[in-house]
This record gives sequence, structure tokens and C-alpha cells, in this order.
Amino acid sequence: MSKLGRKRTQVGNWVASLLFIDVLLLVHSELTKVNSMKAKLEALCRELKRQNKQVLEDSKRVATDEQQKRQDLSKKFHTTIKEITAKMEEQGEERLKQLKVGNAYVASGCACRGCAIWWRFCSVRFVGCGVCMLVFVCVLCVHT
Repeated sequence: MSKLGRKRTQVGNWVASLLFIDVLLLVHSELTKVNSMKAKLEALCRELKRQNKQVLEDSKRVATDEQQKRQDLSKKFHTTIKEITAKMEEQGEERLKQLKVGNAYVASGCACRGCAIWWRFCSVRFVGCGVCMLVFVCVLCVHT
């Protein structure tokens, strides 16, 4: 081979080496970009998992708080129902006492129609000294 042929071969080898180096640099650059993108995606995944965990914890906390509020309201409702029932029973007993007293009053001598109507619809009003029997006062008539 001649000198020119050898030089062409050397130049061809250099060109091939330069092309190989260019390709190698290009592949290395692409690998760096891919690794960088991979690191970013992994960081985003970690952040997403952290936020998802936070959302789940918040949801559980809100659900627990709401359940507690429902239980408190239910207890308050039942307590109020019991208080109202007790008050109604107390008022019923009081009205029954008044009715008995009123019936006794009407049966004892006051036969006017006004007294009978008054005892059905009004509360008993009476005056007494505490030593003798109570004296009932009818507000619709003058009977005592």
C-alpha cells in the first residue's frame, strides 16, 4: 500500500473514531436526560404518595369528627326527648290533680255551668289558710 492509501485509511479511522465519539457523546447525553427524567418522575411519585397519604389521613379525621358530631347530636336529641317526656308526664299528672280537685269542687256544691266549664279548661286557683280546708275560687262566678 502506498503512503496515500495508508493516510486515507488513517483518516478514515479518524473519521470513524470521530463518528463513534459523536455517537457515544449523543448516547451519553440521551442517557443523562433519561436519568434526569427518571429522577424527576421518582420525586414526583414520592410527592404524590405523600400527598395521597395526607388526603387519606384528613379524610379519616373528618369522618371521625363527623361521626362524633352525629353521636353528640343523637345523645342531645334523646336527652331532649326524655326531658320533654318527663315534662309532659309531670304536666299530665298536674292536670289530673287539677281535674280531680275541680270535679270535687263541682260535686261539693257549686252547680253552675260556668264553674264546670272553667274547671275543664283552666288551672285550679285556690286560696286557703293552711289550717282549715282549702277554699276554691271560681274566676267565672263569685262562688267561693
